[in-house]
Amino acid sequence: DETAAPFPEAACLMQDALQVQGGWKSDDVEWTEGSLDSKDWPLDMLSALSAIDAATGNQWRLFTRAFVKRGSFAGMQAFGLGSNQRKMQRSSGVALALTVLLQHPERVASTPTL
Repeated sequence: DETAAPFPEAACLMQDALQVQGGWKSDDVEWTEGSLDSKDWPLDMLSALSAIDAATGNQWRLFTRAFVKRGSFAGMQAFGLGSNQRKMQRSSGVALALTVLLQHPERVASTPTL
């Protein structure tokens, strides 16, 4: 449910965790949309995302990759699944924030939206 926490706060969570400005329009994060039916992505990644998609029961077969281009977390990436661009972007933003916080637990105290 995109209206349930933490999805409405996804942009703030991502900004706070990554220490970037601009939310979805930040030049520090690159957003790439894809389909689980595409041959343009690594097979193991598509298989993992397909398993997650199937487990949700919806099987939208669409995803967004959030890739950090600059800053302390450059090179980090996360994926979000959903039925439309907004849901995919929100879920990948939350996934990116959680990835940062799991790999750098010291950031939790300095992330006000948590």
